[in-house]
Formats: sequence, structure tokens, C-alpha cells
Amino acid sequence: MDTGQSTQAMNMDSFLQDIHFGFRMLVKARGFTAACVLTLALGIGCATTMFSLFEGPILNRPPVPDVDRIAHVWVVNQQTGTDRGLLSVPNFLDLRSRTTAFEELAALADSDKVLTAAGEPRRVAALMVSANFFHLLGASPKIWRVFSKDDEQPSAPPVAVISEAMSRTNFGGRPDVLGQTIRFDGVPYTIIGVMRESFWFQDQGTEVWTPLTLDPSASRVGGTARVVGRMKKWQCSRARWNSNSPWRTVEWECAPSLTKVR
Repeated sequence: MDTGQSTQAMNMDSFLQDIHFGFRMLVKARGFTAACVLTLALGIGCATTMFSLFEGPILNRPPVPDVDRIAHVWVVNQQTGTDRGLLSVPNFLDLRSRTTAFEELAALADSDKVLTAAGEPRRVAALMVSANFFHLLGASPKIWRVFSKDDEQPSAPPVAVISEAMSRTNFGGRPDVLGQTIRFDGVPYTIIGVMRESFWFQDQGTEVWTPLTLDPSASRVGGTARVVGRMKKWQCSRARWNSNSPWRTVEWECAPSLTKVR
């Protein structure tokens, strides 16, 4: 055996002796050992809990499963010089039917509303979303249901999903809030669900979600919808990171049919 191998063997023997000695000391001082293990367990548990509580607010990352696969999709139109264009509903439907890079695409649009109920009217943060919006984000309601495809049809009656905070503020957190009518901008909406307080996307202050009507015959002029998608795993490495945002951003080149105006 050469000198190098001999030195390695001696170091290993010394290491094993140290481990054996330490183990014997821990066995002898059982009370001290139990206190150390308990302290480590509590420390790890507290650190994990605190990280879970503050990950969203501090890192501005919503509680969405596999959030690294969520991407904002921006439309690029070289003819008009648009680099982050919004989509009309027909263009969104075209894009959703043709994409191969995403498992699912959803549309959303800001739609702040005025709550006209008992007392002074107040403005509430609201989003209009396609029916698959919550499914794409892996979100489930605390009570009852979210939107279905029937709710996004042009002839569908107005329905709303409200936040748990609004449920407490306006209905005292009562479970019989389902089926109640609430008025936004003077229009009566039927409450069909209450979202969990932990859920948020884009804005932690959103209080109400309503269906985005997906009418393929609507005008293609003047896009109002933003698009968010869940990327297929093999496509994630091809997305481009925006350093000023916690989201992946993907530039989507407009096909001729997506830029046609009618």
C-alpha cells in the first residue's frame, strides 16, 4: 500500500472512531440528546412554516402548483410594431386551438366593479376570466364551485365567484351565501362560489371573479384579454425570463389569421 492510500485509510479510521465516540456520548446523555433532537425538529418546522407563509408576499409568487411552468403570453405583431399586445376573444380562441407549447391557455381581463349593496357604493378589484382559469392555476373554491363552460357563453346569466374576504365583509361569512344575489354596477350577479383566502393571482386584493364571455363572433379589433398558460414541461427551458417579473414571458408571433381585422 502506498503512502497516499495509507493516509486515506488512517483518516477513515479516525473518522469512524469519532462517529462511534459521538454516538456513545449521545446514548449516555439521553436527556441532552432528546433536547437537541426536539430543538432541531422545532427549528426546521418553524422555518418551513414561516417560508410557506411569506413566500408569496415576499417573492410575489402566488400559491400555484408548478408556478415555474406558468407563463404570460404576449402577442408580437411586427407589422404594427406591437411587442406586448392584448388579444381579442376570437384571436384568443384561435391561439388556444393551435398551440402545441402549452397544456392549457386561459384569458383574463381587468374589470373593476362598483359594489352597489346596502350602504355606500364602493369599488372592488375584479377580474373577468375564462372558465378554465382556476383549473389552469390548480385552484379550488372553499365553497361550492367555480365557472363552467356554460357560464362563459354569451347568453349565460351573470354569475360571480367572490373572495373569502368579501364573504366575511358583506355576508358575515355565512355558508348560505351561495345563491345569493349581489349587485355590481347595478347588475345582479348570482354567487356560485367562494374562493379560499390563500388564493390570489396577479393581485392579492382581487375580491370578485366573473366569467369572460367567449364569443367567437366578437370583433377582432382592440384586444382586451391577457393570456396566461401552463407550459408543457419540455417547453419550459425555451421560455424567456423577464428579470422584472416573477413570471416567465413568452413572445408569440402573430400568424396572419391572428392579425386580420374584421
